[in-house]
Amino acid sequence: MPHSRILLPILCLLITSTALRATNISGRVIDATSGEPVINANVIVERMNTGAATDIDGNFAITNLPVGTYTIFISHIAYEDKRLSVKAEHNDPLIIKLSETFFQLNEVVVTGTRTEKIHQ
Repeated sequence: MPHSRILLPILCLLITSTALRATNISGRVIDATSGEPVINANVIVERMNTGAATDIDGNFAITNLPVGTYTIFISHIAYEDKRLSVKAEHNDPLIIKLSETFFQLNEVVVTGTRTEKIHQ
């Protein structure tokens, strides 16, 4: 019995410290064709209410996440949205490639009328 009284607190401490470990998800968002950085892309960790925007070099970092697997959502107005499953556990920085999106817009017709000033 004396061993179980010592072993139980140690076991609880190990489980708690493992559960409380925090890690980061970081990386770079680039254009799939040119390899240029995508500036101001949104990188969101779904269901965690946290995320980051890419900087001028396309880099981002989301910190203090519990170790686990997450779905991240990447969006930018000029690119197609992307979802990735990421295991956050001391991983190497991600390289995320986004493909440009093209909008097909309807034709715009501009008409004008000219009014003449009447002299009296």
